[in-house]
Amino acid sequence: MLVLHSLFLSLIIFFINFGNNSLIFFFIFWNYKMLSPTKRCKFTISIERDPIFIAGRYCKFSRNLPQSAWGFDGENGQNGGSVGERISNVLVKHFGANSSRFTPSGREDVDVRMLGTGRPFVVQLLNARRTSCLNYKNSTEKLQELANEINSDSRKEVVVNSLAQVNAKQALILNVGLEEKRKVYSALCYSKIPLKDDFIEKLSSKCPVEILQKTAIRVLKRRPLLDRQRTIFWMKAQKVDSFHFQLRLQTQAGTYVKEFVHSDFGRTRPSLAELMDLELGTVDILRLDVLSVELEWPPLTPTIALQNVKEKKEKEELFKIKKICFFYKFIFVFKFFKLNKLLVKIIVN
Repeated sequence: MLVLHSLFLSLIIFFINFGNNSLIFFFIFWNYKMLSPTKRCKFTISIERDPIFIAGRYCKFSRNLPQSAWGFDGENGQNGGSVGERISNVLVKHFGANSSRFTPSGREDVDVRMLGTGRPFVVQLLNARRTSCLNYKNSTEKLQELANEINSDSRKEVVVNSLAQVNAKQALILNVGLEEKRKVYSALCYSKIPLKDDFIEKLSSKCPVEILQKTAIRVLKRRPLLDRQRTIFWMKAQKVDSFHFQLRLQTQAGTYVKEFVHSDFGRTRPSLAELMDLELGTVDILRLDVLSVELEWPPLTPTIALQNVKEKKEKEELFKIKKICFFYKFIFVFKFFKLNKLLVKIIVN
C-alpha cells in the first residue's frame, strides 16, 4: 500500500513538472534503460552572440579603389585596400566583433566612382561583444560618430552616410528583386567621327529601349555565358566638343553600361553607336560614374534600439512571471509532501 502511494505521488509530481507532454515523457522514461558509460565523454561549449547588422550608404571618389578585397588563392588583399574593408574595420573595432561580412547592393568596377547619395550596403558583425550603445535612444548619435570616424580618413576616398541598425529580415532586402531596381549613370564618351547636331534628339526619342547583352568579356572568367535582356529607360546627351559628349542614362540593374556604349565587339545589340546610326566601334567610353541607386535604404523602420528596449522589458516581465509560477509550484509540492507524510503516518498507525 505504501509503495503504491509513493508511486502515485511520484506520478503527480512528474505531471506537474512536465505539463501537457508528461504522458509522452513518462512512457519514454519508463521504457528507457540506463546504462553506465563505457568511454569518457569529451565536449566543448561555444557561446556566440546573435549577429548585428549596420546598414548605410557609401560614396566612392577614387578610380583606383575596388569595392571588395582582392587576393590570391583565398588570401585577403591589403588591409584597408577596398571599400568594404575601410567601412568594416571601424565597425569591427568599435563593437569588438570577431569578423564581418560586407554586402553591397550591386557593385561598381574599380575605375568607376559612386556618387550622389551613395550605394546601399549592410555590414554583418559576427559575435559582437560591445553592443550596449545600440540599446538606447541615443544610438543614432553613436552611429553618426562612427560615420564621422570612417569619413575622417585622410585619403578621402570613401564617405558613408545614413548609418542605422537593421534586423536580419531587413538586411535581405538588398538581395530581393535585384533586376527590378534602377540606376542612373553618367558617362563621358568619345566618337571617332565628328558628331552631328541632331544626335542628341535621336537618342532621347529612342528610349525606352530593350537591349540584349551577352556576358561581358571582361567578367566572363567568373560569370556564366548568358544572354541578358535589359532596359534603358531614358538617355540625355550633352555635347562637349565635336568628338566628346556627356551621356546620362537610367538603366535596369545589371546592365553592362560600358558594353552598351562600345558594343563589346557586337555582343550588345543594339549598342549606343547603332542608336546613333553609326558603325559598331565608332563610339567608346572614357569615364563612368554611378549617380544613384534607386532603393529606399536604410528602411524607414530603423528604430531597432527602441525595439530592443521593448523586447528587453518584455523578457524581464516574463521572467518575473516564471519566477512567481515556480514559487507557487514549489509551495504546492512542499505542502503535498507534508500531506503525504501525514497520510503515511496515519496508514502505518
